[in-house]
Amino acid sequence: MVALSGLMLVVVASPAAASSAHESSVTVPSQFSTESTLQVQGFFTPHVFYRLAGFEDIVVVYDGGGPADPVEAIRRIQGTVWGLERVRFDRLVIQNGNQAPLVVGYADLEASIGPRPAGFEALTLQDVAALGAAGALPTAAFSEFLQLLKVVVAVIGVTALLAVLAFGLASFLGSRRRDADESADRLFV
Repeated sequence: MVALSGLMLVVVASPAAASSAHESSVTVPSQFSTESTLQVQGFFTPHVFYRLAGFEDIVVVYDGGGPADPVEAIRRIQGTVWGLERVRFDRLVIQNGNQAPLVVGYADLEASIGPRPAGFEALTLQDVAALGAAGALPTAAFSEFLQLLKVVVAVIGVTALLAVLAFGLASFLGSRRRDADESADRLFV
């Protein structure tokens, strides 16, 4: 009887375990400049993505960096996400490396930071995921192409600036040499 009740327990517990195992989550990369902004703020390898699994989460994972005070680092990430991510979400999940994630609800963020700018609630994360599935959002290859294009434009700009400076310096030095030659000619006249 004991063996049979144990078997029944496994059979009864199995569907519950199976349903939670099959609950899939959808992840979509952030569509805004949050990662690059966090990187400029000193956070190491920040990754920002949307996770839809029961809740609509914005997830920020980074490997240290930022302010030395962990509370200040969390506040800075919260403010950056609040000001740049133009989507409605349920929770912000922040994880520094292998540490346990910090989960902050939308209402708590709004209470501590204040209301979001107008228009930031127009899209939900579900909308973003649907647009991505329909091909309406930029793909990773397109985003990489844009990053490469930015680098190429920057290199061309720096090269042009250096050429203008070199031409200006050469003109300035050439005019000084002519002035010096004319002064020397006046001495021998």
